[in-house]
Formats: sequence, structure tokens, C-alpha cells
Amino acid sequence: MTRSEHPAARLTDPHESHEAAASVRRGTVTASHTFVLDFLAHHSPATQRDAVEYATHPVPVVEGAHVRVFSDSRIRTAFKELETAGRIIKCGSRPGRYGRSEATYMLAGDDK
Repeated sequence: MTRSEHPAARLTDPHESHEAAASVRRGTVTASHTFVLDFLAHHSPATQRDAVEYATHPVPVVEGAHVRVFSDSRIRTAFKELETAGRIIKCGSRPGRYGRSEATYMLAGDDK
């Protein structure tokens, strides 16, 4: 078993960390999962890169500044976790930035 399969808090961590680890073990959806599911609900079919680019949005207070909601890695990991859980499916592919094929995803039947 890997660490990511069973999130755990250290004994010295605050109570909130233990609650968070327990909620993940119970299978609750993380914020990054919610982001990916919401993104695909409005932008399917889409690639992981589409979601990464969408996760960077202008900050209304500071013109020209950008904030990254989640790291590229966290979004790609959320796609894999949701695919493994059967919440999203690969539905095709399209040419990517460098001519290589990129998988496109959509919500699985129960999440549509």
C-alpha cells in the first residue's frame, strides 16, 4: 500500500489534520476532484492540459496577475484518481501542443 492510498496524520499533528485524513479515507471528494468534475461538467471533452490551463485564472484585484488554483501535478493526479474510481472516462484523443496525441476525458454516466 502506498501513502496516497491511506492518508494519515502524524501523532503530533493537530486535531484538524486527523479529521482531514479520516475524511479522505472515508472516500470524500477532495477539492481537486471537485474542480476536475466541475470542469468536465462544463468543458467536455477536455484534456488534462485544458484543465491545467483553466486552473490559472486572472485575479480581479490585480490586473494581469494570475493565481494557480492547483498545481499541474495535483490536477493530473486527480484525473487519474477519478478515472480509477470510474467517475470520469477517456473518450478519445486530439492533437496536443507538440503534435502528440492527448487523451480527452468526460464524466462517466453517473456523474453527468
